[in-house]
Amino acid sequence: MSYTDEIQTPEEAQRQRQTLIIVAIIVAIVLIGGCAGIFFLLGNRPAPTQGQTIVAVTSLPTLTPSLTPIPSDTLEPTPGDGIGGGGDGATETPSATNTDVPSIRFATLSEIRGSVLIKTPANSDWVTVTSELTIPEGTTILTSEGSSVKLTTTEGTTIRVSSQTQIVLAELRGTTLDPLTKLKIDFGKVWAIVGNDLGLGKFEVETPIGLASLLEGSSFMGVEHNSTQILDIITCLDGKCRYANSVGVIDLATLQQVISDGGGVPGPVDPMDPNQVDSWSPTRVPEVVTLTPTITPTFTPSVTRTPTNTRTPVNTPNFTATQGAAGTNSAQTSTAASNQLTQTVSAINLTATAGAGSTSGAKTATAAVATANQNATNISGTANANATNQFFTATAFAVNIRLTNEAATARAAASQFALQTAFAQQTETAFASANPSNTPISTPTKTATPLPAFSFSTATYSAGESAGKVTITINLNATLSTFVSVQLDTAITGSSSLDATSGADFTPIVSQIITFNPNQTSRNIDITLIDDGLTESNETFQVLLTNPGPQTALGTPSGANVTINDSPPPVLAFSTPAYTAPEGNAGTTNAAIIVNLSRAYANTTTVTVDYSSFAGGTATGGGACGGGVDYVTPAGTLTFVPGVLTQTFNLAVCGDTLNEQDETVFLQLTNETNTAAGGVDTATLTITNDDLQPTVNITPGTVAVVEPGGLGATSILTFDVTLSTASGQTITVDYATVEGSGDGFAKDGADYVGKTTTTLTFPPNTVGPQTISITIKGDVLNEMNESFDLVLSNAIKATLLATPNDRSTATITDDGDPAPVASFSLSPYTKSEGNSGTSTATISVNLSRQSGQTIILGYSTTPGGSCGANVASAGSDYVTANGQLTYNPGDLSASFAITINGDAVVEPDECLTLNLSAVAGTVTITGPSELWIMNDD
Repeated sequence: MSYTDEIQTPEEAQRQRQTLIIVAIIVAIVLIGGCAGIFFLLGNRPAPTQGQTIVAVTSLPTLTPSLTPIPSDTLEPTPGDGIGGGGDGATETPSATNTDVPSIRFATLSEIRGSVLIKTPANSDWVTVTSELTIPEGTTILTSEGSSVKLTTTEGTTIRVSSQTQIVLAELRGTTLDPLTKLKIDFGKVWAIVGNDLGLGKFEVETPIGLASLLEGSSFMGVEHNSTQILDIITCLDGKCRYANSVGVIDLATLQQVISDGGGVPGPVDPMDPNQVDSWSPTRVPEVVTLTPTITPTFTPSVTRTPTNTRTPVNTPNFTATQGAAGTNSAQTSTAASNQLTQTVSAINLTATAGAGSTSGAKTATAAVATANQNATNISGTANANATNQFFTATAFAVNIRLTNEAATARAAASQFALQTAFAQQTETAFASANPSNTPISTPTKTATPLPAFSFSTATYSAGESAGKVTITINLNATLSTFVSVQLDTAITGSSSLDATSGADFTPIVSQIITFNPNQTSRNIDITLIDDGLTESNETFQVLLTNPGPQTALGTPSGANVTINDSPPPVLAFSTPAYTAPEGNAGTTNAAIIVNLSRAYANTTTVTVDYSSFAGGTATGGGACGGGVDYVTPAGTLTFVPGVLTQTFNLAVCGDTLNEQDETVFLQLTNETNTAAGGVDTATLTITNDDLQPTVNITPGTVAVVEPGGLGATSILTFDVTLSTASGQTITVDYATVEGSGDGFAKDGADYVGKTTTTLTFPPNTVGPQTISITIKGDVLNEMNESFDLVLSNAIKATLLATPNDRSTATITDDGDPAPVASFSLSPYTKSEGNSGTSTATISVNLSRQSGQTIILGYSTTPGGSCGANVASAGSDYVTANGQLTYNPGDLSASFAITINGDAVVEPDECLTLNLSAVAGTVTITGPSELWIMNDD
C-alpha cells in the first residue's frame, strides 16, 4: 500500500526542481567522464576542436559508484617530460588506490505489529510492511498507534520501535566487528539492545535536539523524543551511555536517566523513574530478560510528559541536493558544460567541449589524459566536498525515481560511460604511456573477468517435519553496488518413493525472484514445511537457482537437496484427563472414552494399547449393574491401524434414582506397542448424579387436641417426618417447637412440653417416618384455644419445603373450665367527705377464680342511687371516674380510686352508683355497688 498527496505543495515543487538539478549534475559528470573515455579510445584519430555528441541509451550506472582518491591539483612530471608539451620521457598516469571493501551489513524488519510503513531511498512513497523485510540504509520507518516493529542488524543489534514513532536508518557502516549504526528519530521511542561489545564501533541515536550513544561494553539504551514538549528522555539500563546536545555532554551509568529540552547543558542524571523502568518490560522489550538488575527506582521526574504526538506521513523526497561551489579550471568548464543541458520530456541533449586533441604523439595524448583525469578528479572532489551524499544518493535513487524520459537517457549515458571507462583503463592508457612515438601497436588481449555468481551455501539442507520451515541460504560471491536478482524454484524428481510431495509435505516455490540489495552477499529464504501428521520415512525435494540477472551468473552449487526429517514415533493419550457421564435412572448409559494417537503411521505399522480401570475411585464397579454397582468394570484392547488417529471404548454406567454424590472411576492405558512415552495414560471418569434431592415432609400439617382435664393431667401428641424418595446419602434435618405471644398461643411449660433444636437422621435408602412426640398439659383455667408450631430446619442432602410446609401447627382447645365471676368487694362503700380539700375512696373488684386468659373490665360512676333525693353531685361532691381494669391469667383482684371533695356545709349523706362492664375475656359480672359520701359537719 502506498499513497501520495493529491495536491502538490510548494515544498514538493521545490523538491522536484532540486531533483532535476541533481539529475543534471549527474549527467554532466557522466558526460565529462564519457568524453575522456572516448578520447582514450580514439586518441590516435584526428579530434575536432569542438562538437556535439549524442550519447546512446543502454543501461543504468551502478547505484553506489566507487570513490576514486583525489590526486593533487598539479601532476609531477617524470624527468625529461612536461605537461602539455613535447618531450621524450613517459608520463605517469594518475591511478586510484584500492581500499578494502567493508563487510556487508544490513538491517531486517520483523515482528510487525499493527500498521508499519516504510519509505526507502529508492521510493518516496510510504509502503505498508506486512512480513519480514531487509531494508537499505536511509529507510524511514513509521509506526502508527498501537503498532510496533523489531529492527535487527547483521551483528545482532536489536532496535525495538514503539508505537507512534518515526525513525530513519541513517547510517549502517563498517564491519560487524567494528560497526557504525546510527538512527535518526523524529518522534516516539526506541530501545537499543546491542548484541555484542561495540569494540571501536559506535551506536548512536540522533534526535531533533541531541545525540544519544552507547559506550563500549554496554548493551541497553532507550531513547524517547517527545515532539510535543520538545524533550529527550534517555534511559541507560545497563553499562554506560552518553547524551550530548549543542551545549554539552553528559554520561549515564546503569539504571540512570536524563531528561533534556535541548536548551542547556544536559542533566541532571537521576535514577530511572518507575515509568521508564516499566517501559523496559519484557512485553515491550523481550530481549531484556537477558538482563536482571535489581531495580529500585525512587526518582519522580519534575517534568510532566504527555504522550508523544502522532504525525501523518508526508510524501517527502528522500534526498536534497545542494549545488557545490564551482571548482577551478576544468571544474569550471564542466560547470559550464552542465549549464548547457536542455531539459526536455523525450531526451536530454548533452553538449560538452571535447577534450584536448592529440596533435603530435604520445606526449600530447598524455597531457590530454592528465587533463582529463585532472578534470574528472576536480569534478569528483568538488562533488565529494560539496554534495557527496546528495550525489551518490541521487545516483542510487535514479533506478526507481519517477521522472520523465530523461531517466532513460541518463541510464544510457551512464552505461556508455561505464563501458568507455573500463575499456579506457585497459587499452588507451597503454597508448598514452607506452607508445610515445604514437606508433601503431597491437591491441592487448583482454582477460575475461568471471561474473559474480549466485550459489547455495551447501548442497544439502535438512529440517524436522514439525519445525514448520527449512531455511536455505543463497550466497553471492562478490560485493556489488547495484540491486541484482536470481530465480528460485522447488522441484521433485518423481522417481523415488522417498520424494516429498509438493503441496502436501512442503509449500512449493515457483519462479520466485530473490533480490539482493547493494552490498548484500547472502539471503536466507524460508520454505514452509507441512506436518502431515504421519510417521514415515525421511523425504527429499530440490531447490534450484536459475535465470541470474544481468552481469551475474550461476555458481556451484546452483541446486541443493532438502531432506524433511520425519518426526519421532507417535504418542498415545486419553483425549482428556477428565471425562464425565450422567448416571441415568435405570439400565445403563455408555460413556465414550476417546484415546488419540498423536500421528498416524503411513506404512504397515499398527499400534495397540490395553485399557482398564484401577482402584481409588469412589464409584463401585462390578461385572453387571445391580446391588449397588455404579459401573461395569471395563477391560479390552484398542488397535490403531495405519492412518487411524482415534479409537473409542465405552464404559457402561448403571442408572438409579438415588440422589447421591458424583462418583469417580479411574482409567488407565497399559501395554502400548510402537509408540513413544510421554502420553496421558491415566484419566478420571466422573459419574454425575442426575437425581433430585428428596423433599422433607411433616404430618399432620395441622392438628387440634383437647387439653387433658384437671390440673396435672397430660396427653401425648405425635408428628411424623418422612422423605419423598430414598436417597443414596445420609440425610439430616433439625426440628424445634416455637410458641407465640399473647392470648391464643400455648405456653411452653404451662400448656405443653416444648422441644429445643433436635436432629433427625435418615440413613441411605430410607424414607422414614421419623416420629416426634410432644406432651400436652391440663389445667383448671378457663381459657381460649391455644396453639404452637413444630418447625423443621437445616436439611442436609434434602430439600426443605418453604413456609408453611416446613412446619406443623398444633391447637390445644379448652376442656370447659368455668369462667370467673367479677364483683365489687363491698356494697355499699362509704367515705367521709372532709371539711376541705380532697380524699380518695378505693374501690376493689374481685374475680371468683383465676382465668387462663386476660380479662378486661370497664368501670364508671353515675350520681345517685338508693339515697333517693340525696344525690351526690359530680364535680362538687366527687370527681367522675371511668376506666378499665386488666386481669392477666392468674390474677384475682384489681381496684380503682374515686376522688371526694371536702366541704363545711351541713347536709345529708349523699350517694353515687359504681358500674362494671366486660371488655375482654370470658367473665361473669355481678350487680353494681354504691359509694356513700358521709356528712361530717
